[in-house]
Amino acid sequence: MLSKRLIGKVVSDIRRRLDAGPDPGRVAVNLSSSEFNQPDLADDILRLLKLARIPTKHFEVEVTERVLLDGRSGHVSAMLEKLRKHGVQIALDDFGMGFASLTHLKQFPVDHIKIDRSFVRDLESNPDDEAIVEAVIGLGGSLRLLVTAEGVETEGQVRRLQEMGCHAVQGYYYARPMPAAEIKNFILLKSSSRS
Repeated sequence: MLSKRLIGKVVSDIRRRLDAGPDPGRVAVNLSSSEFNQPDLADDILRLLKLARIPTKHFEVEVTERVLLDGRSGHVSAMLEKLRKHGVQIALDDFGMGFASLTHLKQFPVDHIKIDRSFVRDLESNPDDEAIVEAVIGLGGSLRLLVTAEGVETEGQVRRLQEMGCHAVQGYYYARPMPAAEIKNFILLKSSSRS
C-alpha cells in the first residue's frame, strides 16, 4: 500500500528536482484500490504538496479502471474530483484493458488517458492494434484529454504515434527506469542533444 510516508518521499524528491533543476515536469503516482480506503487521502496529498511548496501542476495521480470498478465509485470519484479541483491531473492508466472504459471517461474526473502497451507493442504490424490506438487518440482529442502511449520501444512506433497525433509517449525507446541520482544528468544530456 502506498503510504503517506511514500507520498511524502515522492513530494520531497519533486521539491529537490525543482530546486536543483532542470524542471522535472509532472510526476505521476499510481494509486491502487487500497489507497482509496484512506478517507483523507486527497487532503493528505494536497497538504504535502502545500508544505513542500510544489505547484500541483507537477503532480499527477494515476488510477486503473480496476480502481474505478471496485464498488466505491462515488467515494473514489469525490477524492479524484477534490484533487483535480486543486490542479492535480488525473490519469486513467492502462486504458482499454478494463471494462466500461467509455463510461469511466464520462463518470470520473479524468484529464489524461494512457494507452496500454499491449496495443502499442504491435502497432507497426497489426492493423487492429493500429486502429484501436488511432481511435483512442481521436477520442482523447475529441474529449480534450491528454493522450500518452505506453510501452514505446521503437522509432517506428514513435513516428506512427506522432502521425496519429498522440500527445506523449513513454517507454524504453527513451530510457529505462533509473535511480533518482541519474535523472538530472539524463535530462541535461537529452536537452543538450536537441540543441
